[in-house]
Amino acid sequence: MSMKTSSTATVELTGENKGFLQPTRRIRVLNERKQRGAIGLLDVALAGLVASIIAYALYSNFHESSNDGQASNLVEEATKMMGKVNKAYNGDYSNISNTALIKNGYLNFKTSMSVSGTTIKTKPGNGTLTVTPGQLVDPNDAGTWTFASQPDSTCADMVSQLDAVAGQITVNSTVVKSVGGKLDPSQISCTGGSNTIVAVSG
Repeated sequence: MSMKTSSTATVELTGENKGFLQPTRRIRVLNERKQRGAIGLLDVALAGLVASIIAYALYSNFHESSNDGQASNLVEEATKMMGKVNKAYNGDYSNISNTALIKNGYLNFKTSMSVSGTTIKTKPGNGTLTVTPGQLVDPNDAGTWTFASQPDSTCADMVSQLDAVAGQITVNSTVVKSVGGKLDPSQISCTGGSNTIVAVSG
């Protein structure tokens, strides 16, 4: 009789031990699930961060490439127009103006420039072009072409390309090419995101 009691007690103790360990196992399983969940969220966050960095890099490259293309197009169209204007005005630019150029049709079919009233808007950015009588040697012997609000990224390249048609160039009030002289690239300073390039051509 006592042996059965002892055997029963042993079985009961074993059952109690199993019952006691079950909550511990549940905690361990829950902890493992939480860890797996945390790792999963971290993976998603890292993937999102990497995707954002890649998207920003692609956008930056596209934006820069787009600006470069627009600036090149602007200079190409502007220099061609300057050449035509120089032939037409033939040394007397006393009456040159935005209004005259618009009326003469020089701004027709331009992709880098658009007209709003008497304002000539340029791309890239929100730039403008203003044309007035200028001077290289004598009064009104040239046209002054002022390109305002030009971005830093295309400023220096634009100046280099204007060199072929301009007798004098200033960038943000600094003379980078004097009348009768050569362009000095070391003097070109494009800063602040909004630059003014003035080319005198005649």
